[in-house]
Amino acid sequence: MQNYGITSAATLQSEHHPSQLTSNAPTDLMKEIGGMMANIVADFGIDALSQPEARRLKICMGQAAKLGNKTLLCHYFGTLNAVLMVGE
Repeated sequence: MQNYGITSAATLQSEHHPSQLTSNAPTDLMKEIGGMMANIVADFGIDALSQPEARRLKICMGQAAKLGNKTLLCHYFGTLNAVLMVGE
């Protein structure tokens, strides 16, 4: 089973990114982006495949969005893109 470089939610919670958490406006934006990414996961049917990696990716994207961590969201978006490209 491949991990695709997905970080666990516990790891996300232990990471601190104070420069990215200084305002509610960026956090709100990241939550919205995280929601859109989660919808992309569902739209491409990844959840329907019941892949543990897909579930972890969706959970981690949600956690990164809640933390307002733009760097991790971009990483997960790249991971999602790689998963979709492999699936084609």
